[in-house]
Amino acid sequence: LAENRVRIKCLFLAGPAATLAGEEDDLNLFYKVLLKPVREQPLFEALVAAVTGQKPDQTTSPLRLPGDTRDTQLIRREAAAAKRTPISKLRILAAEDHPFNRRLCQMMLETFGAQAEWAENGREAVEKFKPGGFDAILMDCNMPEMDGHEATAAIRHIEMENKVEQPVRIIAITANALAGERERCLAAGMNDYISKPFTSQQLYQALLAAVPVRAVPAGKFDASRLEQLTHELNRPAVIEMVTDFLDDLPDRLTEMHRLHETAQWPDLKRAAHSLKGLFIIFGFQSLTEHFLALEEAAANANTHRAGVSLEELEAQAESAVGQLKEWLQS
Repeated sequence: LAENRVRIKCLFLAGPAATLAGEEDDLNLFYKVLLKPVREQPLFEALVAAVTGQKPDQTTSPLRLPGDTRDTQLIRREAAAAKRTPISKLRILAAEDHPFNRRLCQMMLETFGAQAEWAENGREAVEKFKPGGFDAILMDCNMPEMDGHEATAAIRHIEMENKVEQPVRIIAITANALAGERERCLAAGMNDYISKPFTSQQLYQALLAAVPVRAVPAGKFDASRLEQLTHELNRPAVIEMVTDFLDDLPDRLTEMHRLHETAQWPDLKRAAHSLKGLFIIFGFQSLTEHFLALEEAAANANTHRAGVSLEELEAQAESAVGQLKEWLQS
């Protein structure tokens, strides 16, 4: 019977909020590690590989993090699974002393197409920090040699000495869910606070605030907003939303013209405000001024100004439709 035994291949579905403990090679016991929520395609490929006996090379090939003196190995997720998101280009410094927490955090970051430079304690984080060198720092509060609060104070001192105009965004990570802990972190000079166990979406939202604000010229399309939606929801759902919006837009514009011609000013103001919100959701924050002008004209019952604003808005909407269609095709 022993000769006929088949080694069972185990897939480890790791919760994004889980904190593991044990030896560093514990995860090597598993055939494949997937981070929840597990997407359909990676799970399907993992099951096919397990059944056919393929080696999960891309999944379990070791990855050494910069500055990880313990040579902690991370599970490399499939390159195809990583998405481009608004935080993908962030320069992130992460300070965490526990190898398994580093491993799980890196898996979360890879889900969003992001990477981090790692430090094992607060002192190393301060040594690695350079003014202007990072967009965000994930700072564990409880670390040896120098804790997160002390490291944050040291980094803020460096920035003050160098007269940094845009301080780095520091996000506190702590297991202390005690009253006043958030206030203590903010008082130490940190910008945000997430407590363990945290979800991948909490991490994403905390880092999203560190994305540099780009000035978008009038009428220009900021595709990062739609890309953010595709990650938070899913791409087919967002594509359907955009398609429905494009189908509905002509009727909305026609209705706004009717409201203008019949001098229904409160309804016109509400219609403009509603359509403005939709354009912002789909990446056209730059059209806000045109909508505000129309809302103001409607509020003042200014027939001429409302008519001019409608014409300008319709021309901008036509351009926006073309850009949204290009996004759909891509």
